Amino acid sequence: MQLDKPSQLFLDTIRATLFPAKGAVAVMAVLSAAISASYVLVFWADGQALSECLWTFLGFTALLFCLLSIAFTWISKHQVAIHTEGRMATKLWLACFAVLFISYAITLATTIPGTLSTDSHASISIIQGELPWSNAHPVFYTLLVGPFVLLGEATGHMGWGVGLFSLTQLTIMAAACAYACAWLRKLGMPLLVVFAALAFFTFNPVIARYATTMWKDIPFSITMLFTVLQLFEIALTRGKAIESPKACIKLALLTLLACLLRNNGIYAMAVTAIVLMLVWRRMWKWFAPTLVAVIVAYLISGPFYTALGIAPSPFRESVGIPIQQMSAVVAYGGDMTDEQLNTFSQMVDPEAVKEVYNPQSSNLVKYHESFSDEWLDAHKGDFLKLYLEVGAENPGVYLQAWVNATKGYWNMDTHSWVVSQAGSNLLYDATGLEIFGGNPDTNYGDMRKHSFVSPLFNMGFGAWLIITLCALRWIRRDRALITAYIPLIALWGTMLIAAPYFCEFRYLFPIHLLLPIIAASAFWKMPQKTE
Repeated sequence: MQLDKPSQLFLDTIRATLFPAKGAVAVMAVLSAAISASYVLVFWADGQALSECLWTFLGFTALLFCLLSIAFTWISKHQVAIHTEGRMATKLWLACFAVLFISYAITLATTIPGTLSTDSHASISIIQGELPWSNAHPVFYTLLVGPFVLLGEATGHMGWGVGLFSLTQLTIMAAACAYACAWLRKLGMPLLVVFAALAFFTFNPVIARYATTMWKDIPFSITMLFTVLQLFEIALTRGKAIESPKACIKLALLTLLACLLRNNGIYAMAVTAIVLMLVWRRMWKWFAPTLVAVIVAYLISGPFYTALGIAPSPFRESVGIPIQQMSAVVAYGGDMTDEQLNTFSQMVDPEAVKEVYNPQSSNLVKYHESFSDEWLDAHKGDFLKLYLEVGAENPGVYLQAWVNATKGYWNMDTHSWVVSQAGSNLLYDATGLEIFGGNPDTNYGDMRKHSFVSPLFNMGFGAWLIITLCALRWIRRDRALITAYIPLIALWGTMLIAAPYFCEFRYLFPIHLLLPIIAASAFWKMPQKTE
């Protein structure tokens, strides 16, 4: 069948734009299949017949291949030249900062003195001596909280300390988001794009609530924001932006902060440092301090904390998904030899696992009173061997357990709570104050599930957007730009192997915070190579 001229021209445009690139068809096919699988795997785990899942997968993959080809072609035709030598617009930053500060301050005014969480309550208790020091709640973050807790104790009312912390954090958040807006203008982006980013930061109620919530994830996300912006500058200048002591030290310090503020940050930044040194190997010495920062963070959070008598973060937190998968085999009566079951029982009581196993969270098993951290820490090799042996006999159970325990991070139809639901009760415990107004336990359910903006509050959407843009850059041969996404991809990867809960928005809040930058980066044209 011969196509009409407009249809033929349309297909020729797509073919000429995308598919002359070597491997473009394979990249598009893999991307389409991966996104399709992110839906079909959940259908399968929920009990849909395998044959129906297969046909759904094939049909959805074909449809996505066509839609992505059209989208990639359109984006490729609308690339914008970037001015890497632009200057930061100070007046624009001040104006954006004022708008954002007012927005976040209004949120604080309705939840005075701010919102707490279970994690922040633990940090306060550690400072007050009610709980022992432990890096399960990052020590560095607890130290940041410390002066505000001491202020509350000195004034006789913890509300003053929590309130000042909230005010300080929202000011930093406003400054960071304003910097991102001014940074877009520095690159030569139209004011319309800058105002769109400002609107996202200003009218996003989740960002405003996070700015006034005492959570380690907030300063960590701000650190990741600055890290990714610097990596974009490095990529857009083809490495020149790192060739100065100032830039080199800045990236190393950001890396150190990211490693110390969240325990999985060290893994994400280790991957980032290694990738940067491999991609920019001709200038590896400028990235070496970044790898050194990761090593220093490891020494601080490991031997140094141990020498001070501070308990390290339990190893079980790093292998939450493997624990969950083996627990699923026990809970569902999968195939396990007596010897394997006996080994498993050294770690946790199998009968207890059958009672408490929850497909959506490994915490009920990891924190059961029969769980032995001592055995796990002393028998990591035996644990790995057991995991592989049991998995070889129960691949279906393992896959289903993994899907149920991680789907919130890659399935675009899965939602859960977003803001701290324990805010009010913990606030009363820590401060004795009642909320001035508003509802600190609101979950923005209608907004994140039933509105046109709901994809923005889905972690799977943000992750697949980044992966899709990486595929676009690979096809367009702008592969250096992929390095800017590596910290976010690596952070996402840690959730796929150690997520304690199937869908916890704050764990990938850095991706949400960077959405305006990520969306804008799709249209950036890499500068030509120069000698």
